[in-house]
Amino acid sequence: WQASKPASTYTLAFDGNGATEGAMQPQTVNVGESLTLPKNTFKRSGFEFLGWSMSSTATEASYTDGQAGVDLGGGKGEVKTLYAVWKATAAPASTYTLAFDGNGATEGAMQPQTVNVGESLTLPKNAFKRSGFEFLGWSMSKNASTASYTDGQANVLIESSKGAVKTLYAVWKKGQTSTSVESALLSSAKSLVNPFRDRLTIVHLNAANRIEVYSILGEKLYDRELQGAERMEIATSEWESGLYIVRIHAKDGTKVLRVVKR
Repeated sequence: WQASKPASTYTLAFDGNGATEGAMQPQTVNVGESLTLPKNTFKRSGFEFLGWSMSSTATEASYTDGQAGVDLGGGKGEVKTLYAVWKATAAPASTYTLAFDGNGATEGAMQPQTVNVGESLTLPKNAFKRSGFEFLGWSMSKNASTASYTDGQANVLIESSKGAVKTLYAVWKKGQTSTSVESALLSSAKSLVNPFRDRLTIVHLNAANRIEVYSILGEKLYDRELQGAERMEIATSEWESGLYIVRIHAKDGTKVLRVVKR
């Protein structure tokens, strides 16, 4: 009988490469033979495991977790080391709290919202009511007489910092004593852009016979009779920023729009 020659081997070690917990024992591998890598048992807080590399500074993995058929080319007596490759997980978004204050409301409630810092949002519809008052919109000031944001306004960006609490206060105007009938013929009439800047454009006015614009203080800024015009453009460059009331009249009633100039 002739004794078989022992296989030449090398050592395969595993380095957590910054891991915060876990351990893996080295393996003895026959030279020239492929192997199946063991499952990773390292963990690193705030990081995702991508796989293994022969380089400790790699940002991409050469071998996946538990990969089969791996030949590392180790020579007799060598020590080969596989380093864990990590990728930082996305940091959680910084958020702030947006609260809603009825500011004298006699009924209703609104829950605060959690908003990502630097992201815009669509304001929820107002749920407050105040007896004898008309809701105009929202302001960051409790004592405001004009609204900075309309009810349900989209693309609102409120500057804030992580963990802060921002409050929007309801803005009210004492209710009018006179009433008007809502016009069905003007149901689609609207401001083309709201908020607007130097030009206020009202569209779908085919049934309208007159249009008026008032400041929030009740000052009439515009009054014109219409004869079948589909749209009306009003120059507003000299108007101050704030909320304005547009009253559109037709034979069956009146349509009221609330618009904001930036």
